[in-house]
Amino acid sequence: MIRDPTGMGWDRDGILQLLTLTAFAFAIIALAGASSGNWYDPFMFVVNFAKSNEPLMIGLAMVVLMGGYLFHQFDMGRL
Repeated sequence: MIRDPTGMGWDRDGILQLLTLTAFAFAIIALAGASSGNWYDPFMFVVNFAKSNEPLMIGLAMVVLMGGYLFHQFDMGRL
């Protein structure tokens, strides 16, 4: 949760925790890729998958953005 429920502001500790978790996950994935080739091979797999499935990625981006927008509107009490 990155929103502070009491002050309706940003939860800085939650954001820092998510960023740290993401950085460690990327580091572990890069180290696993480096053990069998280049460190960027797992990331290139994701990029190549996104390039080969452009309609799927566009549809997924649309759904995620609209879901985030509607969740924010609901959270602010406008829906």
